[in-house]
Amino acid sequence: MLSCHDHRNCPMIPNDFQAISELDLQRLVDSGIPENLTLEYKRALPSGQGEEKYDLLADWTAMANTEGGDILYGVAEDKGLPIELVGLEIPDPDQLKQSLLNKIRDGSEPQLAGIQIRSIPLSSGKSILLVRIARSWNAPHRVVLSKHGHFYARNAAGNYQLDVAGLKSAFVASENIGNRVAEFVADRLARLGANRGPVHMEDIGLMVLHLVPLSAFSLPGHVRLGLTKTSVAEFRMFGTVLGQSRFNIDGAVVSDGAPTGNYSYTQVFRHGAVESVMACVSPPNEPKTLYGKYMVNEIVSSVGNFKNCLARLNVQPPFVVSLAFLNVKGYRLLTGSMYDAINRDVLPDDSVLLPDILIQAEDFAAHTALRPLFDVLWNTFGKEACPYYAADGTLNANA
Repeated sequence: MLSCHDHRNCPMIPNDFQAISELDLQRLVDSGIPENLTLEYKRALPSGQGEEKYDLLADWTAMANTEGGDILYGVAEDKGLPIELVGLEIPDPDQLKQSLLNKIRDGSEPQLAGIQIRSIPLSSGKSILLVRIARSWNAPHRVVLSKHGHFYARNAAGNYQLDVAGLKSAFVASENIGNRVAEFVADRLARLGANRGPVHMEDIGLMVLHLVPLSAFSLPGHVRLGLTKTSVAEFRMFGTVLGQSRFNIDGAVVSDGAPTGNYSYTQVFRHGAVESVMACVSPPNEPKTLYGKYMVNEIVSSVGNFKNCLARLNVQPPFVVSLAFLNVKGYRLLTGSMYDAINRDVLPDDSVLLPDILIQAEDFAAHTALRPLFDVLWNTFGKEACPYYAADGTLNANA
């Protein structure tokens, strides 16, 4: 149900993007929710002729350069107040969506990402076009159409062109996001290295996966997930189906549930970051061994699951994915071949932090997005690349 006690600062439409319906939109009209920093009404889409061809680009980049927001096309307004759901004729929603995404891709620099588009059917037979724009992690974006090259931002009154001071602030803020993500991961690894994580782990090597939405550090005050016991339980741990969940100061954690000596856990932070840790267990006949097939399958499966869980909580890419290994000096990597079993390189250091990767696409395939990470992991052990990918990029970790 839509609700916002302070109409002046209502953050976007307070409902799951995929669940917003005509009833929700009608409540905006009936409640007189005015346009604000993160909400705008448009009776129609820009025609693409004359000055109107810049309007869509200016509106979308301005929101991305500020705090993100929702634009509703097909809503008549008067002085910022919605008065009627007039709707649009949208014969092919998918074609319209692709056309709009192409326009923003070709007309913005750097290219704008983090855009969600939905056609919401009305009982009249028409539709409302809902465009949700995330606050950008690499702002500011400028409009690059013909000779137009302006940067825009947004305030309660609408769009305005950024001046030199505004541009400087935007560039600094964008740079700070990357630094804050790196600091967050470094702090978490330091805590885990000192065994000060949310649960007590077995005293052996640890594999640590972080998936950090850039929105966690790009939004004022951070986002705050509406975590429930059910939603937390869906963030399954490495190698497990079931676990015990409990809330803690950072959000909530799912773990083995043992008082000491846990083998895996997943911590879900209130701002949307996910930390999943697994003990590197080896059988007695293969001490200090990392099993390549198992690791790749588990990491791909976990990242895909985390993406879906976060989407249900309305958290979308871009994501930074970080993979690290702690307390792993002397560990070997087993990929499954006879030669590899005889001749395996050993890790010389106690900890290994692989280069982060950035995932921007909303519909990313985890195995494709993570391949560079796996290749570097195999490089660390003296190998050319992860051996589980075919020439066409498909993953076969059961080979």
